[in-house]
Amino acid sequence: MKNENSKEFLDIYEAYVYAYPAVIFELTRRAYLNSSPNGKRIKKTNVLVHDVALADASFHNVVAPNIDTVYSQSWLDLSEGALILEKPELDRYVSIAFLDAYTNCENIIGTGTDGNHAARYLITGPDFAGDVPKEYQQIALPTNNAWGIVRTIIYGKDDMEAVRKIQEKLVFQPYGNARQEVIYPIYDPELDYKPIEKISDLSLEEFFKIFNEILEHNPDKYAPVDKLQQWRAYGIGAGETFTDEQAIRNLEHDIKQKFLKETNRSLGEGNQKNHWSYPDPSIGIYKTDYLLRANVARNGLGANPVTMCVYPSIYVDQEGNPLNGKERYQIHFEKGQLPPVNENGFWSITLYDSEERYLVENEIHRYGINDRDILRENEDGSIDILIQQEKPENEPIENWLPSGSESFNLILRIYLPRDEVITGQWEPPVLHKV
Repeated sequence: MKNENSKEFLDIYEAYVYAYPAVIFELTRRAYLNSSPNGKRIKKTNVLVHDVALADASFHNVVAPNIDTVYSQSWLDLSEGALILEKPELDRYVSIAFLDAYTNCENIIGTGTDGNHAARYLITGPDFAGDVPKEYQQIALPTNNAWGIVRTIIYGKDDMEAVRKIQEKLVFQPYGNARQEVIYPIYDPELDYKPIEKISDLSLEEFFKIFNEILEHNPDKYAPVDKLQQWRAYGIGAGETFTDEQAIRNLEHDIKQKFLKETNRSLGEGNQKNHWSYPDPSIGIYKTDYLLRANVARNGLGANPVTMCVYPSIYVDQEGNPLNGKERYQIHFEKGQLPPVNENGFWSITLYDSEERYLVENEIHRYGINDRDILRENEDGSIDILIQQEKPENEPIENWLPSGSESFNLILRIYLPRDEVITGQWEPPVLHKV
């Protein structure tokens, strides 16, 4: 990259890294709110929409989706008013996270935070100037655009009705002048895309056009104020138009290549235990770590902070070779050494293809193994999880996680982890090729 050390390159690259989470957030919002081709599904802002099933191999809205919880979500617009959220009494894990327009996840309620008791909240944006009624707790978000994500644990297919009852009791409605608005009333094929692919196809001009629009109504409390002023020279800023200087536009390829190189790695590089990579402890609470924020936005948009969930991931076997569906692997948990969690916590191991990080289709439609599965124990109480393409012949099928035939990776999610997980006293076992 011959341009990599030039001032122009460094400036635009810094701006690209800083803006990336906001742009992919916006692309994901647009794709989600797009109406269905048959006109039967029209989604509005400020409306809580409930999924009715877990993600499967056809789900491509975000990379590395979890298969532990049923999602409810809403794309918020707080520019004209606040929203009311009423949480019912809960009997299971239900967390409600709010991501601002830059993907910071600093506001979470429900299980693991303020508890499972019934409560009422007023969700406000940066322009809110009214009084908060005494019966409401305020959730003050720093940006007008935000993403509300509800995760409700499910204990198997037969448990969906119980999940629906919880969803029905969640009240989400406008307060004051807030509007529930249809943004895309007619299906737009241009919005029918995978956000992770769409953002890669954007030119610098298209990329920064979206970012400039975001800046109009979404102040970032962690913004590098001096840099934002400096980037205006290139047409990057609220109300600006990206530069038409061809020499700067010609930096596009090298900027994208450097970005892919900087973010094309495990979120936990440098923090490994038995080849399992642990994300940086600042995940979700990025503050001014803009590269980490961009890395997570590209590889796991919507990630929780470590107090809510720890995400060890693995890409290689015990010898350091990339995981491949043509091989057979085993994870051996000694008796009493399954991932330790706090009350209402749980764990899972989910398999993704290494190229796009989506779930891998297989003959039994199993995409992960978790603590709600009835796993077969060995005589000594230990548990072996088998990861391979073929159905095992002489081993329990309950413990089989199909791998597909291509390269893959695994994420071990530990929800509401105990302190020994966060401090590293407990370590996930080695993944062995067998």
